[in-house]
Amino acid sequence: MDTVETPGDNIGHAEVIDLLGSLVALPSISGEEREIADFVQRWLRDRDIRSWIDAHGNVHAEVRGEKDGPILLFNTHLDTVPPSGAWSSDPFQAVEREGFLYGLGTADTKGSLAAMMLALQAIQQSGQLRTGAVSFVAVVQEEVSLREAKGTLKALADGLQADFAVCGEPTSLAVSLGCQGMLEVLIRTQGVPAHASDPSRGVNAIETMVTFLGEMRKIRPATHPLLGSGAINVGVIGGGVKSGVVAPNCEARVGRFTVPGETMQSFLGELAMIRDDLAKTDARLKVALLPVYESNSAVIPEDALIVRLLSEAVRQVCGTPATIIGSRHHDDSDFLMNDGGIPTVIFGPGDPAQAHMADEHVAIEEVALASRILQQVEQAVMA
Repeated sequence: MDTVETPGDNIGHAEVIDLLGSLVALPSISGEEREIADFVQRWLRDRDIRSWIDAHGNVHAEVRGEKDGPILLFNTHLDTVPPSGAWSSDPFQAVEREGFLYGLGTADTKGSLAAMMLALQAIQQSGQLRTGAVSFVAVVQEEVSLREAKGTLKALADGLQADFAVCGEPTSLAVSLGCQGMLEVLIRTQGVPAHASDPSRGVNAIETMVTFLGEMRKIRPATHPLLGSGAINVGVIGGGVKSGVVAPNCEARVGRFTVPGETMQSFLGELAMIRDDLAKTDARLKVALLPVYESNSAVIPEDALIVRLLSEAVRQVCGTPATIIGSRHHDDSDFLMNDGGIPTVIFGPGDPAQAHMADEHVAIEEVALASRILQQVEQAVMA
């Protein structure tokens, strides 16, 4: 990719490899982010950037101009999922191969974290600090499906504010205008145990679950012109006692990705309709539907100021028009927009398909470009 020279061109591959390699070497599985938080806060402090760690473990930083003005927020997360699958190298040791850096979290989202840190360093050292501010928060426990644990929600509850934000997630440097929501529902079926030699004397909870899930597969998620189609996934299932006993219980955890207009209430309504229809043919059928986790989709208008600023920065740095997309995953842009009222775009280096995969990797050049692009946005706000 050809690039147009910008004041941020001093951000190069060596800096990316050094910083991102250090971040990868610090394991930060959800709930275990203290060491990486200390590193990030110390790295920023050593570059004369005001920074601190809040009571929840989130790292905050701020670069302020000489006069009051708009506040630009950089938001990303410190945590990763545990390594899974067959890695060809140590997931906690960054390995450079053919222009890519391999390691757990390189795409999701330590590449974005490194790009934002380098952009903060660049604007701090530029002297172009006339108006406004750039705020930064790298949060804990983004990867968990538990609202009360989410670092971004905790920061918002503590008073985090901004005029607009960039949520750091892998988009391959495209400008994403929104994310899907994510729901989790626990489905429990209750049976009647009996000796397996005469299963007619009992009610098999596993068979009930199979029938229920088969009907659930007929649900057709809605589609959105930007976010695509929602999705339904049976992620966890278990039940029964042993093969010689008619299963007295079974439960399944179902993940539901949603687009605007789809909610927990609407999904539970669809599931309840299936349960009630099945009960008409078997009065002994017992199915419980328990909501576990709810988050929402969020979409920002394409003409929003932060979208225009970021798109122009991509054009200036990369020399080509920005690609506008929507994200089929869920991320903290939901909380920033729906809970915080902060207009937010999603942007960062890395292919989103690399998230949570063995041999996760990111193009070193993409991280360098992302940092230069973010610096252009900083300059547009503060100059």
